[in-house]
Amino acid sequence: MPENNSEVYSFPQETLETGGISSTVPLSIYHAPFSLMHIQRQETLDSIPIDFGNTAPYFIPETKEVGSEMAMIEFNKNVEKLPEEKKEIIRNEFEKVCHKDRFFGEYFPQTYSKSPEEINGAKVEPGTTYDPLKYITNLLLKRSIENNSKKQEIVLHPDVLYFASNGQKQNLPAVLEYLNNITKTLDQKIFFENMSFTNLHFQKAFEMLESPLEIYDMVKEYSQIGVVADLEHIEKSSNNIEDIMNIPNDRLIIHARENYNRKYPDLYLNCIKYAIPWIVE
Repeated sequence: MPENNSEVYSFPQETLETGGISSTVPLSIYHAPFSLMHIQRQETLDSIPIDFGNTAPYFIPETKEVGSEMAMIEFNKNVEKLPEEKKEIIRNEFEKVCHKDRFFGEYFPQTYSKSPEEINGAKVEPGTTYDPLKYITNLLLKRSIENNSKKQEIVLHPDVLYFASNGQKQNLPAVLEYLNNITKTLDQKIFFENMSFTNLHFQKAFEMLESPLEIYDMVKEYSQIGVVADLEHIEKSSNNIEDIMNIPNDRLIIHARENYNRKYPDLYLNCIKYAIPWIVE
């Protein structure tokens, strides 16, 4: 899925038997930038063990936040542009997460075609990080403002969950609750897309992030959060395509490739039957 895609997509347009099928339910899907993942094989003085479903021991180093002042300025400007009834809700929710005093791992959002040199005036340097929740909050606010508060679906890589939780599964509920509350206020839904890794150590560290079903199990209690099932990533990680159908239809988007409707005809027809978005990159 294109990294900066703000085009409006429709539901599946055709089946093998019938040809074109029009849809009256457009989607506004945006794929947000993502960060490279960050782990260490060896423990260092400033690192902590990750506990993120990893099947081998790995560590994440403590880092220093940069760009905080500019992020707060941006947040305040964005909130002022919201309808009055949303301002206080967003401010109250943000207050719960914006004073984080320790960070672990280097979180710097990028796109497939462009790596950042600086974010909000702060240079990208080893040992530093951007606050993932400040970044995602401002992104969600800007998307809401730019689209006149229209309902949107925003796709994220689960890197934000890893960094925002300091690599600790026990911290995920607070992160997910926050994201769920602000997206509900902004009339948005976010979808976390399964990843695939060629590096063996990343596979062992983030095995659960390769499975759409495991991602769903992580987010299922949060009504505004769903899953993008990237079929090519599932193939590369040797997960079972059929597991996708255990995810509720209204919490699922399929990220396919050209001719995957012929490769997986039953899955494709099921998407048409239940109006599950099928997006071809």
